[in-house]
Amino acid sequence: MATKAETSEEISEAIKSEKLHYFYVLACSDNTLYTGYTTNPDRREAAHNRGKGAKYTQPDYRRPVHMLYSKAFTSKSKAMSAEYRFKQFTRREKENFLRDKGIARVWPPSAWTNRVDEGLAGSLAFMPDDTTNQDEEG
Repeated sequence: MATKAETSEEISEAIKSEKLHYFYVLACSDNTLYTGYTTNPDRREAAHNRGKGAKYTQPDYRRPVHMLYSKAFTSKSKAMSAEYRFKQFTRREKENFLRDKGIARVWPPSAWTNRVDEGLAGSLAFMPDDTTNQDEEG
């Protein structure tokens, strides 16, 4: 049976097992945004900054990058679904989403602030209330 939100039991298990999955947004030095999936936001940001992340962030002109936002999920499929949905947004919609999360500006790099980390509680505006993946229930 699908639930409206991740249950406290799912959240507790994910935290205990340290198997959280994250959707994240990077600001790149060329005024572009990059969106991805990871299980460790700090390690992933460092990898992008070393040029060892995604191909997109490898060129020198895109680095350094700064992780503006990350959101934790209890499953990989939920995090990747959030990533996919965010990638469908226009640049303006992405900036509006980030602004709603408290990130006033994504450019210039001098405007970069600490990352906004959203834990497991709550939902994303672009995600339906029912984020349970039917394929995971079988």
